[in-house]
Amino acid sequence: MLSWLRSRRQAPPRLEEQLRALRGLGITYELDEEEVAEVLLGQFERELYEEEPYDLLLPMLGTDLVDEDGDVLRLSPEVWSFDTECIFDEDAYTRLLRNMVELSKGKFALRGIESKVDFEREEAFVSFVHEGEAHRWTVAFEDDWVDFDLLRKLGKLAAASASSKRYVYWNDGQSVTMLYCDNDTLKRLNKLVKKPFAVLG
Repeated sequence: MLSWLRSRRQAPPRLEEQLRALRGLGITYELDEEEVAEVLLGQFERELYEEEPYDLLLPMLGTDLVDEDGDVLRLSPEVWSFDTECIFDEDAYTRLLRNMVELSKGKFALRGIESKVDFEREEAFVSFVHEGEAHRWTVAFEDDWVDFDLLRKLGKLAAASASSKRYVYWNDGQSVTMLYCDNDTLKRLNKLVKKPFAVLG
């Protein structure tokens, strides 16, 4: 009896349980949880979500999925995941900055976002206005890899604002998964995941 109870206790949470636990942290979904699970299981087998709880689920919730009609769906507005090899055109950093603003639901307010990647000269920059101050930053050119130092600088800038929330992230070298949350949510999130999230900046 005791061994059965221990095995029950140690059993990894099912996909549906993981979704409920994340909802308890304030993560919302664009669809009902049953529909979210259905979409996720259309991407990967259940075992992959449950062998390493949250490790696959969180990136999938924040990835822009494309359906058969070409429509884009991100399953949760509170999670953003992207490939770090994403600098394919001259406006790539504009999209990245807009995604950060969207993730914060406008709390990290950047106005007049502009950027350019010059692939011939191997140069790049971003510019924007934050809290009335204009910024123009040089970005390291690393072929199609994102300049992670730029993300850190943006994280520091966001942390210096009045909001109690911060950008937090996983970086596995190939992709980044990011949330915008307060310290209490970060602590509760890191009790769930195997690889902890860190504050960006």
